[in-house]
Amino acid sequence: MKFQLSALVSLGAFLAVEAGVAGVSQSQSLSARDGVDLAIRSAAANMTWADLESGADAAAICGSLGVFELPEGSDPALVRLCSDHPSLGRPGSNANGVGTLACAKNQKGCDKGYCWKQCGENGAGWWCWTALGDGSGPWKTCVAGSDCGMGDPCGWSKNWCPKCGCSC
Repeated sequence: MKFQLSALVSLGAFLAVEAGVAGVSQSQSLSARDGVDLAIRSAAANMTWADLESGADAAAICGSLGVFELPEGSDPALVRLCSDHPSLGRPGSNANGVGTLACAKNQKGCDKGYCWKQCGENGAGWWCWTALGDGSGPWKTCVAGSDCGMGDPCGWSKNWCPKCGCSC
C-alpha cells in the first residue's frame, strides 16, 4: 500500500504537468485530477495503522479524510488510518453531491467500488458505508452488490463520520 499511495501522488503531479504541456482544457485537466484525487483518497482510506511507515505524517496522508484515532489496545493492522469515506459523498451521488441511492429502498449495494447498506429504522431509507472488522477497519470494497451484506458493520469514526453514517 505504501508504494501504491506514493505512485498515485506522483501520477497526479505528472498529469497536472502533462495537461499544461498538451494544451488540455482546464475542465479536462480537472476531471483527470478528480479521478486521481479519488484514487489517492481510496488508497489512503484503506491504509491501516500498520501500513504507516515510522515517522510518516498520518494527517498529511489522510488530508481531508481526517485521521482515525487508533483505539487503545486495538490491533493496528485491523484499524484504518483515515476516518472519512474516500468518496466524500453518499452512494450514487451525482456531480452536485446529491445521493440518488442514499434514500432508496434497496437493502444494500455497491457504489464507486464500496459497499453500503440500509441501516436505522427499517424502511426509512437511511444508509451507511460498510467497513471491515467492527466498523473501524478498511472500507469494504466490492465489484457488485452481491459482494456486500446486510451483516457488514457500518463504518464509524471518532466523530461518527457524518459522511459515512446512518443518514438519508
